[in-house]
Amino acid sequence: MYANLGLPTVISRLGLNGPASSDAAYLQVRLRQIEAALPSFNLDPSVAHLAAEIAAFDRDLRVDQRLALIMLIVASMVALSEGSTRLPVTGPLAREPLARILGPLCAATETDREQVSAAEMARAIAKMLDTKASPSVIAYSPDDYRPLLYLPPYLYHQRIRAAEVRLAERLRPLLDADGAVASARDIAAAIADVCDRPHRIGEREITLSGEQRDAVGIAAMHRLALISGGPGTGKTWAIRALLTEWR
Repeated sequence: MYANLGLPTVISRLGLNGPASSDAAYLQVRLRQIEAALPSFNLDPSVAHLAAEIAAFDRDLRVDQRLALIMLIVASMVALSEGSTRLPVTGPLAREPLARILGPLCAATETDREQVSAAEMARAIAKMLDTKASPSVIAYSPDDYRPLLYLPPYLYHQRIRAAEVRLAERLRPLLDADGAVASARDIAAAIADVCDRPHRIGEREITLSGEQRDAVGIAAMHRLALISGGPGTGKTWAIRALLTEWR
């Protein structure tokens, strides 16, 4: 799959004059630059070529606009891989996150005479968004379906935002619901019953800590609860106890 992505396909689709053309050569250097930086974000180098393929949906871009679009797509993928469903790309909120991501992507090499700084690239991205230069890739309304969605100052992946909206719509009735699921007395009795009959793994008896009891009690009193914690903090056993109470 990777061999089918990248510059040869993009150059052919855009009608550039082969790899020897100045625009093609410039894009090739920049893509190699992005490729080299992606492992530092725990992303495969092929992400650079996927971004180039997506950017090729818009044929009528200058090479500087195309590079800005590729950089923007890659930056959005970096943010997504880090767990963020949106990335600020314009205005004061964008300065720190874009500088952190674009810095490695724009890093110069010893033979690079046309290097673009992270700050220059951030300005090029802002200008491209302001002029709506990529109508086939970037939407400006949630109703206009494109791979990316720009709602200033944030850039979203359209499908991720759609999933987030659907999740919010399903959670809202639970958050708005009135009344406790059970009384504090019933919950305390249920927890005591669970603790009186601890689960065993072999000869080992599994008991709930004070924090786990609190988590189970709080979760049992609400229609929606979030139990979080690092590895080994007892999330699974707390949830098991919660299910045992109300099975």
